[in-house]
Amino acid sequence: MNQILSVEMENNKTRKKTKKANIKSVVILFSAILLIFGMSIISVGVFLQGQKDDGKANQGVTASTGEKPTVEIIQDVNKLNITVSSDIEIANVIYKWNNEEETQVNGNNEKSMELNITIPVGTNVLSIIAKDVNGIETSIEREYEGVEVYEPTISLRQEDNALKVVCESETNIENISYSFDNQEMQTQEVNDTTAEIEIEKIEGAHDLAITVTNENGEKYEDKKPIYVPIATVTTDGNNFIINAEDTRGIKSVDINFNDNEQSIDVGDTTYTNTIPLRNGENKIILVVYNEDGLSVTKRIRFER
Repeated sequence: MNQILSVEMENNKTRKKTKKANIKSVVILFSAILLIFGMSIISVGVFLQGQKDDGKANQGVTASTGEKPTVEIIQDVNKLNITVSSDIEIANVIYKWNNEEETQVNGNNEKSMELNITIPVGTNVLSIIAKDVNGIETSIEREYEGVEVYEPTISLRQEDNALKVVCESETNIENISYSFDNQEMQTQEVNDTTAEIEIEKIEGAHDLAITVTNENGEKYEDKKPIYVPIATVTTDGNNFIINAEDTRGIKSVDINFNDNEQSIDVGDTTYTNTIPLRNGENKIILVVYNEDGLSVTKRIRFER
């Protein structure tokens, strides 16, 4: 009996020890899990903080390949066409001739821009600095020779029912082109320092565009507003009926009716008149002058 009790007591002790060991293992395992979880949270926090710091460090810096802005210069006689391009926005372009004052042109957040400048007469040094928004810049310094250029004089002269474009130039004129109201240009070869081109007058208000090209390929453009009076002479079988108008104002009217001449001062934007016809042949020549000195002529014959 005592032996049986002794065995049971031993078994009870063993079970207690095993239970304590199991509890201790669970505590150790739970502690390890908490430790791993904590380290994970700390790692994520450090990573996010690093990302935040990187964002602050890169704030205000535009992504770039690191390439400098490119500057291309094309010369056309006394003109320079400058093209600046960059893989990111251009901050500004600064240029100057010799030791003169600098001129700064803003890039307006564009990746490409063009400048057109004139070469001064003589030998000159051009300095250009092109800078992008990250402060990366390209510097260029080149020498150019500027020649003295004389612009041609362009004037208009009236002859009968035509206009004459009169041009004079120090440099030989290669050709002259003209058009009314942006229509197709008409070109006439010249090859001289003076030229006169006859152009048919068109009644009413029009824009006359003139381009003079010299032997160096230089082009000079001029646009002149042209106001020619509008006039009509009709008949109802018994009368000649005259109507004229001009937006700039009609200065005077000359009428030659059957060889009887008269000149009438008008001073208005419109003019009308009725002239009775005689039996037989009737003829009339009407000339209307506007305030610009331009005129229009009408010739009519009618048998009554």
